[in-house]
Amino acid sequence: MDRNLIKKITRAVQATTSKYFRVLSKEAYERNRERTISEVASVVDSLLKTTVDNMIENVDGLISDDITNIDTSEIKIALLPDDIRDQLGRDLKKETIRILAISMSREANLYLDLVQQSKAPSDNAVLQIPIEELEEGEWEYLAVEVQKTPPSILNEIALILGAVALMSYWNQIAFHIQEEVERGVIRAQRMFTVDGVGTQSNTSKFKNFLGSVFGKSWRQIKGRLIGQTEVSNGLNAARKATVKSLREDAHLPIKSIWVSALLPTTRDPHASLDGVPENENGMWDLDGIEVPYPAHHSLPPEHRINCLCTIMHEFQTDESAQ
Repeated sequence: MDRNLIKKITRAVQATTSKYFRVLSKEAYERNRERTISEVASVVDSLLKTTVDNMIENVDGLISDDITNIDTSEIKIALLPDDIRDQLGRDLKKETIRILAISMSREANLYLDLVQQSKAPSDNAVLQIPIEELEEGEWEYLAVEVQKTPPSILNEIALILGAVALMSYWNQIAFHIQEEVERGVIRAQRMFTVDGVGTQSNTSKFKNFLGSVFGKSWRQIKGRLIGQTEVSNGLNAARKATVKSLREDAHLPIKSIWVSALLPTTRDPHASLDGVPENENGMWDLDGIEVPYPAHHSLPPEHRINCLCTIMHEFQTDESAQ
């Protein structure tokens, strides 16, 4: 058979395999992504509901029969004091990172399955993720049991999540929630004052109003925002770590491609990277910032929060490798 024909056939097979792999990897990513976002949103909802229920109970005894005499500053302090706010930030961080660790391991295994790589012949591993420095040199660790995954990938996951745990992002979320509580209390007071409410049921009405302001809809918005941001960072990181392992350990000719959501909300710098392969250093230039994948934890909020971009991977053909 003609050698040129053989070469053309080989390239066609490689191209088809690469496209097939990309389609399957996208489907696997989307399923895992939506599952994980839902899990994060659920745990955020639960934490916020407990916080809101407790803080509304603290209104008792702080409201007089005459709603115009409410001391709003006293109620704000009672509803969400600084120690409760700080604990909320820590709880959001721990529970989200616990879910991410499991999901990132799952994402790595999904990828390994796609390329039919054997997994580490061991039982499920326990990741020890550094969450917070208690004193100089002393750390609090979060132990999370994950699926059996090659040790090199698990080490990468632990390092990434350790970096995520140190971000000021978690405290900022708690501060924003505290600010929203303050605004909600002031809004409630104004509405009650304007309505001229002055009955024995003031406390009950005030608590019901706050419960509606910080209800299911509010909690779901917070959960989706945290989930979307952190899941994009976590799953893209897991994919990058897996591809690194496939290149170094399995010697597979595989490359990473930036895939933008291309929705009306997609940021212009993100959209411009759609279909762009990583450079020789495994990075992309995002608006003058070098990053290893979308939603990376080092990015500023304007390029990170609610980012829907992903990375997909393709096998390099002989032609593209040249």
